[in-house]
Amino acid sequence: MMFLLLFLLRFRKAGRLEVTFLDVSQGDGIFLRLPSGAVCLIDGGSSDIKKVGTYRILPFLQSEQVEELDFVFISHVDQDHISGVKEILESGDCKIKTLCLPDIAEEDQAYLGLVQMAKQAGSQVMYLKAGDRISEEDVVLQCIHPKGGITWADRNDYSMVLWLQYKEVDFLFTGDIGIEQEQKITSFLPRKLEVLKAAHHGSQYSNSKELLEWINPTYAVISCGEGNSYGHPHTEAIERIVNCEAEILMTQEKGAILFFSDGIKLKWKGFLE
Repeated sequence: MMFLLLFLLRFRKAGRLEVTFLDVSQGDGIFLRLPSGAVCLIDGGSSDIKKVGTYRILPFLQSEQVEELDFVFISHVDQDHISGVKEILESGDCKIKTLCLPDIAEEDQAYLGLVQMAKQAGSQVMYLKAGDRISEEDVVLQCIHPKGGITWADRNDYSMVLWLQYKEVDFLFTGDIGIEQEQKITSFLPRKLEVLKAAHHGSQYSNSKELLEWINPTYAVISCGEGNSYGHPHTEAIERIVNCEAEILMTQEKGAILFFSDGIKLKWKGFLE
């Protein structure tokens, strides 16, 4: 962990945006340090690493000297997106000020259980829908999916999608949405976007040609575990991303992937390089 700390401190500069895609194997966990100093987490879970919160996420936060997260955004409540967040709430080792969940009509047991856990830990719970936004100085985090109060047959379909804008640099965090949901959000997005978090760990049923050609990402980050049972990332998705000339970065190859930007220039570094 000391090597990770030195790696991160080496590239940190005051007043810059930092986005770290954590290596949680088969799952998602994205840490944001905004130029204002606010710190956030988008998801935090894994389906193949036991106690991913205890052994991967919390040690990372400690290396970042983070004792309190301003916002934790939950795209949806599948375990590979929330298992580590639940450990953080239970342990109390890092306080979560505000837990943000997608605003949906029917909350299942997993959803309600997470809400209860957050409230018991003293966290505020906020429900976000398309059009809601959180601003921190020059950074805007806008929710563009789902519409409020909608019922979905599959948790993946109601995944909260966040569009981060920092001056001339844009990130899109897609959770596990599928092609149908991508079609609903495409027209709200810019025609050029720097970093795409590939939806659903690089599934063939996400990352559509239409979305990719519209946003024309410079980088596509895929968070998945090596040799996972789902076959992620799927060849079809990889081919579509390659065809749009985006550079593919995978946590299973690079380890944690850190992007840092002053709002004009954007650079990245993989922990295993």
